[in-house]
Amino acid sequence: KNSTTEKEVEDAFSKTNAAPLVDGFLELPFPAKFGGNTWFLPYIMWSFFLAIIVTSAVLFAFEYEQISGTTVAALSTGGLLLYQITSDFSEYWVLSRNQEIVEASAAGGDDAFVEDDK
Repeated sequence: KNSTTEKEVEDAFSKTNAAPLVDGFLELPFPAKFGGNTWFLPYIMWSFFLAIIVTSAVLFAFEYEQISGTTVAALSTGGLLLYQITSDFSEYWVLSRNQEIVEASAAGGDDAFVEDDK
């Protein structure tokens, strides 16, 4: 069986993906809005992201004088990568939980939607 993402979900993500640096924050309501199995898991991942960032910021504030510029650049890059990974996971989770099963028509032409996989 082949499947494709529901049109409404694809459209929502195509709009937010136009702004790459903030798309993760713009997509925060999507897991609750589009539901799916274990819709809350992206929010758990976002809470881990926040816990790591807040802890790192507090440690950074207390040890600022002892941290070199190179280390600051590396920590900033790490934070940005963590944000991107968390954002991509959240997007993947929503997209993969909102699939429609597609079956080829008997004539071999256009695909026909058969059922939702919810």
